Amino acid sequence: MLSKITLLSAGLAMVAVADPSKIAAAAKPADDLAGQPFQWRSALRQAGWFLGIQHSFRFATEPATRANLKGPFWRDYLDSADSLGGWKDGDPHIVNYVGHPMMGAVTGYIQVQNDPGGRARPLASGRGYWQSRLKAAAFWCAYSLQFELGPISESSLGNVGIDGKGHGAVYLVVTPALGAAWLLTEDALDREFAHLIWPTLIV
Repeated sequence: MLSKITLLSAGLAMVAVADPSKIAAAAKPADDLAGQPFQWRSALRQAGWFLGIQHSFRFATEPATRANLKGPFWRDYLDSADSLGGWKDGDPHIVNYVGHPMMGAVTGYIQVQNDPGGRARPLASGRGYWQSRLKAAAFWCAYSLQFELGPISESSLGNVGIDGKGHGAVYLVVTPALGAAWLLTEDALDREFAHLIWPTLIV
């Protein structure tokens, strides 16, 4: 399970690779970018890549996941998704309280970097900042729910929970809640230190 932290760190590095055009755009005042539309195609592509990395890692490292690929897809998927209950999901604390929140922050930043007006706003810079991060929260909550219970999820691909174990409310609550704290902490680090690395970047 600890190796999941490494996987999520790799995913964070992948989606955080900056597009030069976005770095240039971030140097513009946020209000100048606020009218530009959200970049849905880019956001969904990046989320798809991240989802693919996560599932590929599961298939490569979890024998039970590979074994459970057999059987009727829809019946097993619905039985797995229906097993949600209780708080714990069988993962160690470092996965639930570090790895999963990291995933929330990763997917939140996918939303932020594809929101022209949002990505240029520094921490707590006004109403526009908080509106941007609320949109990011909705994005990562949707991603987290899909990853756990959706049609391309742990429930459908490998049938996590089909044995009555493996699904707990801890994932659905902690991933968005502590993911928010992780994202805001990174925004604070950006505001305090990013200009030391990229002097032309406004944070």
